[in-house]
Amino acid sequence: MAIGDVDADGDLDMYAVGGNVMLRNEGKMRFSDVTAKSGLDTLEPNIGVYSPMFVDWNNDGKLDLFLAAGSFDSLAFQGGGGFSFSEVTGTIGLDCYAIHGCGFGDLDGDGDLDFYGTTWAQYDFALRRNNQDDGNYLKIRVKGRKSNTSGIGARVWVYDAGGQGANRRLRGYSEVLGGGVSMYTCPVLEQHFGVPGSGKYDVEVLFPVSGKRVKLSGEAAARTLTVEEPEDHGNDQGAGDKTK
Repeated sequence: MAIGDVDADGDLDMYAVGGNVMLRNEGKMRFSDVTAKSGLDTLEPNIGVYSPMFVDWNNDGKLDLFLAAGSFDSLAFQGGGGFSFSEVTGTIGLDCYAIHGCGFGDLDGDGDLDFYGTTWAQYDFALRRNNQDDGNYLKIRVKGRKSNTSGIGARVWVYDAGGQGANRRLRGYSEVLGGGVSMYTCPVLEQHFGVPGSGKYDVEVLFPVSGKRVKLSGEAAARTLTVEEPEDHGNDQGAGDKTK
């Protein structure tokens, strides 16, 4: 399955491979079926998807959906906001055959998400460079102390500057995952958010186990922030190592 905050309301929605179902998180452990609204209801329910993944490959702040379809051609759907998706597979160059596992990450450090696809047997692996190069991004690296050094399980929010805690000002929400997302591959630990390059942003990170929070204010786009879990002497709001 793929998980991500598709409607930017601060919780994680889900795309389930079995049966091809898009589920909106309504809160309080309740999900509603929005497959028809998403435009994905026309897909064959058993197309053999091995690895679905939500990412923002065009840095517009709206999650897109990639489906690695094993013995079939992979499918790429661009997010239009909320739960609206349109197929763009061939247009953006992700029409790869027999991809079983996949990963998206900024391999060349230019601020957009590149693609790597894995397979088996006689088929070729796939590597695609993303040429977006628009500076509309903010990347967050989380470093734990008591929790775990990779920050797995940490929750990350990005708001417009001055809007911290208000969902209407939320630019993106994600959780640092360590696995269970794609066959043969693990997700990139660095959290990538598509944001307007001219803006300023507030960042909040909640660490697992310790429950420590770090809040950063007025951060510029087109950079990478490293946020460290505070020491045990209390919540160091506004603390945390930051590197560009």
